[in-house]
Amino acid sequence: MNAFRLPPELTIYAVESCHAELLAWLQDLEQQGGASDTPAVDGSQVLQIDAAGLQLLLSLRASVPSWELHAPSDVLKQACSDYGLQSLTTH
Repeated sequence: MNAFRLPPELTIYAVESCHAELLAWLQDLEQQGGASDTPAVDGSQVLQIDAAGLQLLLSLRASVPSWELHAPSDVLKQACSDYGLQSLTTH
């Protein structure tokens, strides 16, 4: 299964397009019968993230509780730690 790759900039300026891409990716997974697999999100490329980016990840957790964040960048790990969301970076 291919992981969804988060963009380098996961901020209020980019989160809307990332959200649309993420929804399309999830829909493709479902149509391909991959819904039984645990969806993987690659966070290795994230260089900037703000509260809007974290909200996107939290909304994904609410919609698809079983997804896993793979290879979170140091920036992403730090942002999650700063906001008390370390559970997003561990699976």
